[in-house]
Amino acid sequence: MLIAVVLCTITAAEVSLYYLQGDLPNAAIIALLLIFAALKFGLVAAWYMHLRTDRPIFARFFVLGIVAAVLLYMIVLTSLQIWS
Repeated sequence: MLIAVVLCTITAAEVSLYYLQGDLPNAAIIALLLIFAALKFGLVAAWYMHLRTDRPIFARFFVLGIVAAVLLYMIVLTSLQIWS
């Protein structure tokens, strides 16, 4: 239950960032959303996919996947000139 409450809280924080769109710069919102997404990914992978008790090679695959996804996302955002 605790993990579900934490995931709901993070989701509520993500939704509240949408309403702060004019008050915060876009780069800060994107950075915060990426941090929240990584936290949620880590919690889901560790608890619900049992990575915390599996062999470390599986955790490395998931970390490599999230790093590659964030890197690709940053490249796309940069090519769309979203940071300016």
